[in-house]
Amino acid sequence: ENLVLEDYALFHPYIESIEIKEGVKSLGKHSSVDGVIMNEIDLPSTVIDIGNFFKGLPTIQKINVAEENSIYKDVDGVVIRKQEGALVCYPGGKTDESYRTPEGVYSIDKEAFYAHDYLKELEVGYQVQSVVEQALSNMKVLEKITFYNTECSIDSNMLFYCSQVNQICGKEDSTAKAYATNKGISFKAIT
Repeated sequence: ENLVLEDYALFHPYIESIEIKEGVKSLGKHSSVDGVIMNEIDLPSTVIDIGNFFKGLPTIQKINVAEENSIYKDVDGVVIRKQEGALVCYPGGKTDESYRTPEGVYSIDKEAFYAHDYLKELEVGYQVQSVVEQALSNMKVLEKITFYNTECSIDSNMLFYCSQVNQICGKEDSTAKAYATNKGISFKAIT
């Protein structure tokens, strides 16, 4: 079967839970902005495309992916695409104030971090090689980003409506410093 959860499938107020059953292969675009009050969601082994389904779910704190899923995995509730090691979704309701990308993450996808009310500090690990356009979108309280890979490719439009970012940290001779200088954001060198 080729079951699909259609676009805007959760566009209904006051959804407390949803079960995405085995057999569902694709999740539609945008779910709901208002009314969804669930904290956790499970993805079955059959899901091969999550698109931007989780964009607009501000209460989801944890996304669990079935271990048998061949495309995605979760690390502490954050969704990673296995083959490329791409961080694709940091849940909108995760309440941590700081986050460091885990081992095995090599890139951060568009809108992977979208509309968070808690995350103030992001540490982009040594293995991350690229952060794409709008990877960080509508981050209401994000203030500081630290890059540990001196050669990480940082798209000039990595930040999208993230007006609170006031400090970029990285090595003195790094792409992080070049990005901060180009954007007029304070830079702090790390050792």
